[in-house]
Amino acid sequence: EMEGIRRSTASLNQRRIGLDLCQQILEILLLLRWQGRSSCDIVLPLLKGISRCHCYLTFDKERRFILRDCSTNGTMVTYDGKGGEKRQDFTWILGGHRVPDKTETIVIRLHAALKFQIIVGKPTFPHVYYENVDDFLGEIAATVDLPLGALGIQSVASTAVPTGTHTPMQDPILLEQETLGRGAYGVVTRVWDVSTGREYASKRFTNLDKSDWEKEASLMRQSPHEHIVRLCFAMEKPSPQLVMEYVPLGHLERQHCRRKISEDEAITILQQVLSALVFLHEQSPPIVHRDIKPENLLVQSREPIHIKLGDFGLPKASEDLKTLCGTPMYLPPELARHHGSRSSRPTIQYSQAVDIWSLGVVIYQYVYGLPQQISGSALAWCKQLVEHLNDWESEELIDVLSGMIVMDPHQIGALSASEGYEPLAASKPISGQGLRTLDYEI
Repeated sequence: EMEGIRRSTASLNQRRIGLDLCQQILEILLLLRWQGRSSCDIVLPLLKGISRCHCYLTFDKERRFILRDCSTNGTMVTYDGKGGEKRQDFTWILGGHRVPDKTETIVIRLHAALKFQIIVGKPTFPHVYYENVDDFLGEIAATVDLPLGALGIQSVASTAVPTGTHTPMQDPILLEQETLGRGAYGVVTRVWDVSTGREYASKRFTNLDKSDWEKEASLMRQSPHEHIVRLCFAMEKPSPQLVMEYVPLGHLERQHCRRKISEDEAITILQQVLSALVFLHEQSPPIVHRDIKPENLLVQSREPIHIKLGDFGLPKASEDLKTLCGTPMYLPPELARHHGSRSSRPTIQYSQAVDIWSLGVVIYQYVYGLPQQISGSALAWCKQLVEHLNDWESEELIDVLSGMIVMDPHQIGALSASEGYEPLAASKPISGQGLRTLDYEI
C-alpha cells in the first residue's frame, strides 16, 4: 500500500533524531507530503485527496508521540480497528499513554488507497528517551525553516467544549474502554479521548427520545456542585451521549466490598450528599433526584472520602411530582405504597423529601446494617426499616437517621428544608462525636 512512496534522504539526515526504543533507533518522520520538496521526510504520490501539507509526527508537551493533521481533506487513525473517523486540524496520541501503548495495531489512513501501520516501542532507558525528546522539541522551536515547527511543540488543546453539542468536524474521538454500568435507558462506558488523553464516563442512550436525554443534559448543566458528577459535553452523533467526568473508584457498594465503609466515612458521605441535595432542592423549581442508592453515589477518593452524586436519568425539576420511580429497597413510604399497583397510572403526590428517606436508608445500611427483609410489600419493608431503626438506643447518628427515615413524609418537612439539613451538610465533623455540635431540626 506504500507503493509509489519514496523517501527524501537528504531531509531525513537533516532532521533525524535517535531515540532508544527497545534498543533500536527510531527515526521520527516529521512531515508527510506529496511533491518532492527538500523539507519533506516522506514524499507521497500525487493523489487526489492528499494535501500538499497533509500531516506530521511530533511530540506534545507531555512528551507523548502524536500525529497532527494539517490537510484540507483530513486524516483517519484507527486503534485496533476503533476510531476510524476522518478529522481535519486534529491530533491523535500514538504513544506515551497506556491506551495506545497497549494497542496492538495503529493504522494511519491518508487516502482510500494509502494507509500504513505505525509501531511505537517502549523506551528501554526512559530518562535518555525523554532527554532526547526534550532536545528534539527544543530543536524544532529553534528551527525557523521547519514547516509547522511551532505547531509541533504546542500542547494538545482539547477538541471538547465545556457544554453543548460539537460541530461535526470538531467532535472529539472517544474510544470505548470498559462498561461501567447498564440501566433501563442506556449504557455507561469509560472512554478515552484520542487527542487529549483524558478519560470520561460516556452515557449512551437506548430507547429514549431526543427530548428525554436533552432534559437530562439540561439538569446536569444546572447542577455545578463539587459533590455532583459534572457534565463535560454532550454529543448527538454517532449516537446521543452525555460525556461526564470519570469518577475512578466506582460506586459506593463496590468500594464497600473492597474495604468496609467506616462510620466516620458514612458521616462524611451523609454530609456531602446532603450538601448536594441542598443545592438541588433549592433550585427553582426544585430538582429532585428520586433514585438515591449506593450505585448512584460515586467515589472520587477514599483518603479522604469524596462522593459525587450521579445518574440524572430520573431527576426532575418540578414541584408537581407524580411519577412512580426509584429502586424498591430505597423507596420511601409515599412511593412504596403504590409499588406493584395494578393501576397503570396510580395517583401519587410527593416532594423532595423522597431523597432524604433514600439517603437515610443508604447511611443506615453501611453503619448499622439493614434487617433481613421479610417477604411482603414494599410498604411493609418501609415499616420494618422504621421498627428496626427504633430498636437502637439513642445516639447522635441514630437520632439524625430517625428524622430521615419516618413513615409520614410531613415529619421530614423541617429536615428537607434548607434550615433543617443545611447545617448538617455545611458542618465538617470527622467522627460521630462531631454530630453533637450540629444544630439540626426534625
